[in-house]
Amino acid sequence: DEHGQLGRGEDAGGGRPDGSSAGSGAARRLTPARVALAGGLAGGKVASAAGGRSHSLAVLRGGRLLAFGCGEAGRLGLGDQRDRPTPSAVPLGEAVAMAAAGGAHSLATTAGGRVYAFGDGRQGQLGVEPPGHATAMSATGHRCCVLPAWVEALAAISPRAVACGGDFSLVVAHDGSLYSFGANSFGQLGLGCAPDQRAPCRVEALRHVAIATAAAGAGHCLAAGWPREKAAEAAAAGEESA
Repeated sequence: DEHGQLGRGEDAGGGRPDGSSAGSGAARRLTPARVALAGGLAGGKVASAAGGRSHSLAVLRGGRLLAFGCGEAGRLGLGDQRDRPTPSAVPLGEAVAMAAAGGAHSLATTAGGRVYAFGDGRQGQLGVEPPGHATAMSATGHRCCVLPAWVEALAAISPRAVACGGDFSLVVAHDGSLYSFGANSFGQLGLGCAPDQRAPCRVEALRHVAIATAAAGAGHCLAAGWPREKAAEAAAAGEESA
């Protein structure tokens, strides 16, 4: 909990009586603890959550997006690079449907079908060149995106799921297509030996598969789906039985 990614606030440096350990210079919680929502967030019900390398995201019922933990490179989407030891509302003027957290970047989809990205985009993992007002200089001397930026290249799709790896991203469309962007040093984008991709690319090797969901690790990914002809048959059978 070195950066507050457990959302415990001032309790982040607590001792062993509360279930944490101060090994390696940072508090570590060894047992589950409830993350309290305070102020205007009090009483909010969490619909889903995501954990990155050192930051966390939560989506409340109703669509508010919360972020906490390490703020370096703008990965919290709060307009600066400060750490947040407690959940803070991300200034995104649309209801959020789902969110994903990566090594130092984040993705969020909205109820209206948009995909937003923020954080470190050096390998293209944001899928967008953010506008000037949303960027800042990071501690390592590169431009980063500190506010949610709309990934306009995905405007034509309706996102079903998103996933963030160490420095790459995945988006599953409702039509079963899979898009990937960011680092491809290990082939994690599924695009063969292609270089890093700064814009979303459809994974053509899976064109014959209707992808339902995808997951991303530090340098690899998984996708689950079924042959498109089987998906079409299932859809037709469902319509007939309706």
